Amino acid sequence: MRCKHIFLWLALAASLFAVSCKKEEEEELDEYLYGSVYFSIPQFLSAGQTVTLSPTGVRRADNGGLGYAWEVTPTAQLDTSRYEKDPLSKKADWTYTIPDTLVTLQIKVTAFAAGYYTSSCTQETVVVDAENSVRGLDFSGADGVFTDPRDGKEYPYVTHAGRDWFARNLAYEGAGQPYDYCPAVKDIFGMYYTWGEASAACPEGWRLPTEADWVALASGFRPDAGFQPQETFTDVAGALMGNARFNEEEEPLWEYWPSVKITNDAKLYILPYGYAAAGHGGKYGFTGFREFAVFWTADAYDEEMAIYRYFYQDKTGVYANAGFKEDFLASVRCVRDSE
Repeated sequence: MRCKHIFLWLALAASLFAVSCKKEEEEELDEYLYGSVYFSIPQFLSAGQTVTLSPTGVRRADNGGLGYAWEVTPTAQLDTSRYEKDPLSKKADWTYTIPDTLVTLQIKVTAFAAGYYTSSCTQETVVVDAENSVRGLDFSGADGVFTDPRDGKEYPYVTHAGRDWFARNLAYEGAGQPYDYCPAVKDIFGMYYTWGEASAACPEGWRLPTEADWVALASGFRPDAGFQPQETFTDVAGALMGNARFNEEEEPLWEYWPSVKITNDAKLYILPYGYAAAGHGGKYGFTGFREFAVFWTADAYDEEMAIYRYFYQDKTGVYANAGFKEDFLASVRCVRDSE
């Protein structure tokens, strides 16, 4: 986000001196608008989605009219939602349809009025598409596909150590939140749940994996390691992580680190979709996209906390940690005993 005043400095008129000692004169500067213009926009928006953007936060000293000009990069679209001389009753809202190109858009609004310096704000949003934003996924090697009867969503699954594992993050909307409260990515990243929500989110016949389930999964790739619950699964992460790309970018979602050999041998496609922690005002702060993959387990740590498993971009292990049951949001992979 870049919200700032753009100062269009006018050169001061040169002081005029004469033999007769005339009075010094200088050109008068424009006035500043009060405040700074601002608008909000979701971090992710769906291709073809229509949004209404509302500029606020700035006014003239005399409370007169303001114009609002908009610019979108890289589409080079220009528009004006309100002119300075329009009636004050006319809203400055701007309605915009997101293009189909899967890119990061920079949207800039500039507030202007004659005799005043302008004020501008630039925000970014990422255009996504549930079917095409994540490139490189290949579920042809899955052991089956499960259709959730609650909403019709499909989940490829793979079998390890006598258990079927979802190969995608659970996206059930009966609980939880989408990343950064952006519905556009709920079917891409999956939903993010508190531990209480995660414990009941899997469809009938499936469950939230226990630490024992995770130990069995990891031991299949290092059978002599003697992994134990709540301990790090060393040198296993690469076998579970997937090498996929996002939108039109050439760089993979997992940043390349020589020490992390991503093979996706498990065909689970673990991807760095982040997590959330409780913040101010009762909302969760989402973070860790492109860095962390975090999953709840069914194991409580104590009355207030529960165990989660996480992957980090430059680490070869799968780590265990404890998060507050109601103040931490993580992804869910459902599991069941194989038939």
